[in-house]
Amino acid sequence: MVKLAGLVCAQVTRHSAAAMSDSKKPQGEAARPDERLKDIEHVVQEHANTSAVVSTSASVPDESTTTADSPAADAGNDGALGTSSGPARGGCSLLEPDVLANVHLAWAKLYLARLIASHERYIDKIVPVEPRPFESPDSFPSMLAFRNLVPFGKSVNQCGWGDAALVRKFDDARNLFNAAMTHFKEALEYYQLDGWVTEHINILMEISNAYRCLASFEPDAKRKRLMHSQRVARLAPLHGVLNHEHFLGLVRSIALELGNTSREIMDLLEEERRPKSKTVAARLDAVRYYTYFIDTFREPFGPGGKLPDRIEDEANERYFLLASFSLGRLMSGGMAADRDMAGMVAAVEHLRGTAAYVDRQHVQHFEREAGMAREMADLISEKLQLAQQLTTAK
Repeated sequence: MVKLAGLVCAQVTRHSAAAMSDSKKPQGEAARPDERLKDIEHVVQEHANTSAVVSTSASVPDESTTTADSPAADAGNDGALGTSSGPARGGCSLLEPDVLANVHLAWAKLYLARLIASHERYIDKIVPVEPRPFESPDSFPSMLAFRNLVPFGKSVNQCGWGDAALVRKFDDARNLFNAAMTHFKEALEYYQLDGWVTEHINILMEISNAYRCLASFEPDAKRKRLMHSQRVARLAPLHGVLNHEHFLGLVRSIALELGNTSREIMDLLEEERRPKSKTVAARLDAVRYYTYFIDTFREPFGPGGKLPDRIEDEANERYFLLASFSLGRLMSGGMAADRDMAGMVAAVEHLRGTAAYVDRQHVQHFEREAGMAREMADLISEKLQLAQQLTTAK
């Protein structure tokens, strides 16, 4: 967990600069970044002195208060920065709407970074290899510290540094989640889909990540599943509606996120021992999203196209293989007994094709998955042969 205090400053600087250079903004001489940051510090300090602390009483999904299709954790009082609209804005009336949105976005990302780091440390058990360069405000560069800025009635010394910034229990994780959601909601007031496609969807992806991390702290399978359902509710309406020629990266990100989330929901439904029809529905959703994601690599775009001999970009290749192996496991999983011969043959071809890709291109770190795919393909082939023999015997 590093550079938490600097994240706010860096985020505002980066997004404000990008906003000033955007084609939607009038051309002209922009204020220097250091001058804009001083203005932000002054205005937020002034407003923080007269504003209430952000409420952490907003609730995460609960079956008694929400359904899979209703928004959750969006309630709560306005943050200390105020809102981007409405009469009660205090000192923030001096801020441009884009700057105010970026300040909210910076704080949201700060809380999300703490939640992600907590998930990695205490859920995934990932121990940082490199020592943290900033263990206290005293070791942080003064030009990035905003030492006179007092957001939410706290000084920089009270914001949490090192391990103190991390959480171990669900209640504490929920507090971070709710604080992040308050600011994400404010940022979305400015970064709406109409006009800010990339920014809007990126925020929705970060909200999905926040739900994912929060769910990992929740011990109850049903509540965990409801949190994952919130991820689907936010992203599913955008699936397949963007122009892939202009937003190919976003098209892929949405499909992959929905595939991963549907698979997690399927696993939780099985853990809850829910009716088989619900589990099968979640499995079919995951298959559909993973298939769509893989099809985005075809040329021409879509199921009728041909996959390249190799995915050139290393990061895209990794995601492609992860999705492909996940799809293979779903195709050969619990529905196998209920599927026709053609579906089982398709599963065998997909598993063997993905394993052959790894072997042919010598892709590192996927040897184990390739071996498992070959084993599953062989097992399904044996079942097919047995079924054919039984059919012939009749």
